[in-house]
Amino acid sequence: LESFLPLFVDVFSDRLAKYMHAAGEKELTRRFTELEFRDLVVRQIEKRFPDQVSGLQTRIQPDGFVGSGNVRLGILRFSVEVRIGITVVNEKPHAIIQEVRVGKLFVPGPLKRMLEDRVNALIDRADYPLKVKQYSLKQGYALISVELKE
Repeated sequence: LESFLPLFVDVFSDRLAKYMHAAGEKELTRRFTELEFRDLVVRQIEKRFPDQVSGLQTRIQPDGFVGSGNVRLGILRFSVEVRIGITVVNEKPHAIIQEVRVGKLFVPGPLKRMLEDRVNALIDRADYPLKVKQYSLKQGYALISVELKE
């Protein structure tokens, strides 16, 4: 999870920035559905890690994203489900990990907070091509307003 959340942000911002460059847009406000999010991000993650992750599913809800899938570490294979809220801090996404379940076990609060701190530290240090101006979630879609960095 620590590696995947920043990677989701990285893939999404890079692909969106390429689209904006191709369209000659410096700013964009757009509604992204669950299907579009899967096409933009989830499929790219599965391509990058074909042996480690499979069956990724995402849902967008007003209080955040719900993601699930199967993870393989060595000979171990287990299901993972996460609920993550997203806010904007300093024009970047900021993750709020609401719940993590590995198999049937819930990850305890202190471990969730440590994971959240690590994820946000990676996101804060990253140099994304976009600045997030506005971000809100509704049932089934995200409304995002971004601009390209100069």
